[in-house]
Amino acid sequence: MRVLPMIASLLFSSAVAAAEFTDDVIEIARLQGGLAVVIGCDDARVATDLVERGFVVQALDDDRAAVAEAKRVFSTAGVHGQATAIEFDGECLPYVDNLVNLLVLPNTRSEIPESELDRVLAPRGVLVARSASKATNLEFRQVGGLFVHHKPVPDTIDDWPMHMYEPGNNAVSRDSVVGPPKRLQWRSGPSWTRSHEFASSLNAMVSMDGKLFYVMDEGSRLSPLLPEKWTLICRDGFNGIVLWKRPLPSWHTHWWPVKSGPTQAMRRLVAQDDKLYIPLGVGTPLSELDAATGETIRTFEGTEGIEEIRVSEDTIFLLTSDAVAEQQTYNMSTVEVWNAAGNATGQFKWDDRPRMISAIDRKSGKQQWKQAYPVMTVTLAIDGKRLYFHNGAEVVAINRETGEHVWSSESLELKQYKLGTATAPSLLVHEDVVICGQGFDFDEGIMLALSAETGETLWKEVHQSSGHSSPDDIHIVDGLLWDAGIARIQKMGGVYRGRDLRTGEVKREFPLDVEHNSWFHQRCYRSRATERFLMPSATGIEYVDVRGEHWETNHWVRGACLYGILPANGLTYATPHPCACFMESMVRGFSAFAADSSQTPEEQGMKGDLRFRKGPAYDALTRSDATPETAIFDWPMYRHNAARSGYASTQVKAEAREAWTTDIGNRITPPIAAGGMVFVAAVDQCTIHALDENDGTSQWTFMANGRIDSPPTYYRGRLFFGSADGWLYCLDATDGRLAWRFRAAPNERMLVNDGRVESVWPVHGSVLIENDTIFGLAGRSLFLDGGMYLSLLDPSTGELIATHKWDDIDPETGKSMQLSNEGLKMVPSNSDLLVSDGSYLYLKAQKIGLDGKRVFPDRGNRTLYTIGKSDQMGDDTHLFAPPGFLDTAWHHRSYWLYGRAAGSGWGGWMKPGKYVPAGRILVFDEAKNVFGFGREPAFFAQSHVMEYQLFSAQADAYQDDNWKKLAEHNKSKEVSITNWKQNRAQPIEKMSAVQFNWRTTDTPLLVRAMVGSGDMLFLAGPPDVLDETTLHGRFLQPDVCEQIQEQQDAMDGRLGGIMWAVSAKDGTRLSERKVNVVPVFDGLIAANEQLLMSTTDGKVVCYR
Repeated sequence: MRVLPMIASLLFSSAVAAAEFTDDVIEIARLQGGLAVVIGCDDARVATDLVERGFVVQALDDDRAAVAEAKRVFSTAGVHGQATAIEFDGECLPYVDNLVNLLVLPNTRSEIPESELDRVLAPRGVLVARSASKATNLEFRQVGGLFVHHKPVPDTIDDWPMHMYEPGNNAVSRDSVVGPPKRLQWRSGPSWTRSHEFASSLNAMVSMDGKLFYVMDEGSRLSPLLPEKWTLICRDGFNGIVLWKRPLPSWHTHWWPVKSGPTQAMRRLVAQDDKLYIPLGVGTPLSELDAATGETIRTFEGTEGIEEIRVSEDTIFLLTSDAVAEQQTYNMSTVEVWNAAGNATGQFKWDDRPRMISAIDRKSGKQQWKQAYPVMTVTLAIDGKRLYFHNGAEVVAINRETGEHVWSSESLELKQYKLGTATAPSLLVHEDVVICGQGFDFDEGIMLALSAETGETLWKEVHQSSGHSSPDDIHIVDGLLWDAGIARIQKMGGVYRGRDLRTGEVKREFPLDVEHNSWFHQRCYRSRATERFLMPSATGIEYVDVRGEHWETNHWVRGACLYGILPANGLTYATPHPCACFMESMVRGFSAFAADSSQTPEEQGMKGDLRFRKGPAYDALTRSDATPETAIFDWPMYRHNAARSGYASTQVKAEAREAWTTDIGNRITPPIAAGGMVFVAAVDQCTIHALDENDGTSQWTFMANGRIDSPPTYYRGRLFFGSADGWLYCLDATDGRLAWRFRAAPNERMLVNDGRVESVWPVHGSVLIENDTIFGLAGRSLFLDGGMYLSLLDPSTGELIATHKWDDIDPETGKSMQLSNEGLKMVPSNSDLLVSDGSYLYLKAQKIGLDGKRVFPDRGNRTLYTIGKSDQMGDDTHLFAPPGFLDTAWHHRSYWLYGRAAGSGWGGWMKPGKYVPAGRILVFDEAKNVFGFGREPAFFAQSHVMEYQLFSAQADAYQDDNWKKLAEHNKSKEVSITNWKQNRAQPIEKMSAVQFNWRTTDTPLLVRAMVGSGDMLFLAGPPDVLDETTLHGRFLQPDVCEQIQEQQDAMDGRLGGIMWAVSAKDGTRLSERKVNVVPVFDGLIAANEQLLMSTTDGKVVCYR
């Protein structure tokens, strides 16, 4: 009877020992969080303790039983997902290079080569071990009973401490590792910034000591009218894990219109010597923060009104005025988007009022001097002797120590266009030469060099135009001053010229060497550079090798409006954006890219790695003849069937009432229902839950090793699903036992996505089964990490039938498909849930044969890989989501459609929505009636606001000449793509070719979930309390602000939800009820005469 107390004592002692060990590790490493990897699962509490201290943790072991026990411990502790455990071969660490912050070896046994340990550690990363080999090549120091190695920072990578890299404004990094993006290092959300028609949501970012610091408006993407939520965020630069956040009461009004800057917002954040310098809101003084924690160290009183910050050596230089506070008063009152931009630019354009330049000693915090000058924003440049700026008429130099005037240049009057809020001259100082470039967007300007000592003009030349709604690009790279005509390459040629800094003589010149059929105007932000590459955004991100005189294009990636991209830490950081160009191909979210890997995806990975592994249920399932067919009234997969119709076979009563609720907790997927059970995935906990369909009681759970982003698929008594760990799983649906798992990824290699460890090649949860074959797609983009991999498997045995590698290289021409586009459309390139019509599969608009091979349009000479946005007729029309089925943001430029081609580009993204049924969410019945909730036709335009309709339309009613009729109305200016108010006054046939059966704009809810059931539709969502069209000119009024906040409360679930039943025949409302929950997006299904709904607070609710 004394056994139990003894066991409890041992467990307590073990837990204390684990906690003490973790405390020692944390004390030694001195890290504030990040990614920790623990080698060995003997004591999983080391990992759980690290989670409690702010780390994301993965434990590795070559013992399968130890891994299973660790997962059990993580689940019991409620940290599974944030802590995961996987098997490895004992030698090869399954991570991309430079990913891990803390590597812990709690036990003395390890056969991992030191080179491998060092490879996965990020610079400044820490290795803590109980022992160190005497023949080590790593530098260890002993601390108590532990051995510690700190990975040094190579001199080949660099920080980016302020917006233009350094005080002299030459935006050129010393980083020699940065190169064209071939490999994803990490990714995070949000997938979109808030709006294309309002100010950029990310407009300031810097990097220091391997971390990123940036200001982001984290407000809702559903509507840009919802409240702003400015936040200062710190992420680890090598894995993207958030280390801390600090809310800001304000930063810049989010009502500010498109392409209007403000350019100075980017210059209000500087990182230097473990400190951040930033005003913590509009009108607040300068604050100095501890970069490790975000906590305020001190505040510099009397520095309110900050427009720009520079730190040069031990001096802080500030530019202050009333301009930022005045811009906060801007009231969006103009409907037409370009008029709104012109209104803001005209109202707040730069004027020659005196602005204050002040110098503050960084050590004492005392002001050294303060002088008033008419300084043009974003032109301030600093060297060791002077400050330089443009005053609207000339370049001026003042003394660095006193602020006194030194010289003024010859007259350099600016055109009125350059006095706006987005544009300014480009001014930099380098080696005693001041360069001033005055370009004019799509027209040539002038560029001249001045003596930094005297202001004398050294030379003056034509400046090739670059930039778009931003200052022009001038860089000093490889000892030469470079510019190019890249504002619009197809007009200007893109020839780079490298000039002697002091004479202006062209020393080197090379043309664009890429044959490409489609360029856009330069993106609306300034370019960056390293000492090897110029990095313009003439369409995507181009890497121009100034030594090799070669362009490499990457049209599938870009940065945020106004801010752009950042090269640092050996990586290229691409920030979130609202762009609708290349809608099916553009990488979205916050991403870090590395250059070429030394190994192909197939060469990477662990020794003797087996792709196929049997589980305990394998033999019983494969031998069993009891393979029940799916019942007709079940809902066996996401959106009911392979066509993703969202329409059920069962009939639910309009007055269905709540029967049961089960709390899963946290973020869950939509449910499926089959075999008498309901299945749902807890996304971040990597867990499948099975519930009894009758009463909601839990039947079993199963934990994978990575996120499960969508519900599983039920087929003949088995449950199939993919995971972000790169594996495809088969379970016995009755008890959750594993039958088999197959690694769809080419190897076991991990990165970090949204704060969780994932495979470089994840698999979506909802795998497709068609023609008795499983189709599992692994990967993220055709352009990254070798591409994507489609595996075809036998569902009964897991046997591999075929694997197809999809990348961007045309096997016939050997060229990248991105070099042959239809305007701003390219081959669909981003992963998504597959769709099937029984004859073909589809990835967005990409047609795929049932053999897994992509089918391209038959054009003879293979010049294009997509079909036109107006080409919507054919037997291959289908339901698809250009941004992806799992994109839940409702960004204002995204929608689903039933057709065959997506739209892309500023004037093209909205056009398919005018031709075929389109909406936020769609379902369709067997008669090809499409039912949807989406924007009214007037809002298929560049618009600040949005209003919605509920509708039914015919799926295949489009005719080839429909687009021409609509184009005539646009040509006559009866219909506008920039003015919704004008459109609303027009009859619907002038705006849309869609054949509506019925439609209504009188729906008091935002339909986040919809399901068809017999002759009815069921809708659910939060209340819609705003009529956005009535708010123009009143956004700042207190009563309007209250309404906007009420809509945000509704979206957050604080007002409960609404559920409607309507007639599929005519849209008549049949029932309405208030519910106390809000569905997850697309989270409502119908099965066996009942409704099942997943909610945003982690519950599954049954109505019958």
